[in-house]
Amino acid sequence: MKRASIIAATALTFALQAQAALAATVTDVSAEWAGYWNAKNLKAILTLYAPEPIFCPTNGKSWSGIAEIRKNFAGLLAVYDPRI
Repeated sequence: MKRASIIAATALTFALQAQAALAATVTDVSAEWAGYWNAKNLKAILTLYAPEPIFCPTNGKSWSGIAEIRKNFAGLLAVYDPRI
């Protein structure tokens, strides 16, 4: 029983460390994205996306693929001075 408790505690410790690392990674990527957006650096923004992304803007129609996302972001950045 004692051995099982030690194994469970060790597994929990590793799981919590992994969760903390993931949260830091998500926070880092969010900060990178916001910085690139504020700088209107579309090329850098798109490096943060998967090869075949789907972006779901708040207006309801999703954008599929890098080309469509690039086109729509470029349109937004052309008329909008972002500050996130």
